[in-house]
Amino acid sequence: KDAESAEIRFHVPEMATRPLRVYRMTALHVRSMQNAEFYTWTLEGSTDGSSWTGVDSRSRERLSQDVAMPSSYRVPDAPAFPYYRIRFQPAGNAPASHAGISELEFYFAPDRIPTH
Repeated sequence: KDAESAEIRFHVPEMATRPLRVYRMTALHVRSMQNAEFYTWTLEGSTDGSSWTGVDSRSRERLSQDVAMPSSYRVPDAPAFPYYRIRFQPAGNAPASHAGISELEFYFAPDRIPTH
């Protein structure tokens, strides 16, 4: 791995048939991560945890540091995957290893849409 990159991986098998629709992130407070003003990342999904498909990517984003108001990102056309990863790249003067995330939330499509 490149020393300048960082990633978060996770496995959510119970969501393998429910596509991701929104994800939200909150950055660590600037006093903790003084060099990380901007964030650049790619969100990817996988059916097997080894071959990855791009779901979303962002460049030089400012993330909220307020856990009550996280930065939200819609991915309305993403397919469903049991594996996800977020790969952070360097942004500005900070290496990706300085991309301090305090919270990460994923919201998947409902299993069934209620009809009335």
